[in-house]
Amino acid sequence: MPYGRYTELGCNFMYLYRSVDHAVCYDHQVIIRMPDDVRCERWCRHQYARSHWHTVVRPYSNQHISDSGTLAVEVSQRLGATHTWIIGCDWGVSDASIQNDSYQFRGYQPAKYSPIKDKWLAQLDHARVTWVHLERQPWMQSYINHSDFLDSAMSDFH
Repeated sequence: MPYGRYTELGCNFMYLYRSVDHAVCYDHQVIIRMPDDVRCERWCRHQYARSHWHTVVRPYSNQHISDSGTLAVEVSQRLGATHTWIIGCDWGVSDASIQNDSYQFRGYQPAKYSPIKDKWLAQLDHARVTWVHLERQPWMQSYINHSDFLDSAMSDFH
């Protein structure tokens, strides 16, 4: 992973916390709240398209894209990424999010890991994805911890 030679995708309101190249939103309530002056490419599901948004149409009905995280992985592959590093994913570990306050429209805390996501993971091309996480989860086929990821990124920088 050469430093500075990557495309960064952020889900939902991540652009509020850091600059990203692409913002990926699944929920209509999130899409309509994103200001027009956000300086990144924006992606959403086809049925919620707005001007200046790219859309993702499911290529087949059993793809099981069910949230912004799974949609972001699909977008990364459509953008031509040969490998995707997934950072900050805590599926099955916690249902909390640093963006919880922004999701009050739901009225509940949805589970981040579900049978639908499990079906999506079964179809994922795991050779093209590495999960960067504190600890390996059962569904992570390619895994690296945060420290080793940062060491790798910094060694490529020098």
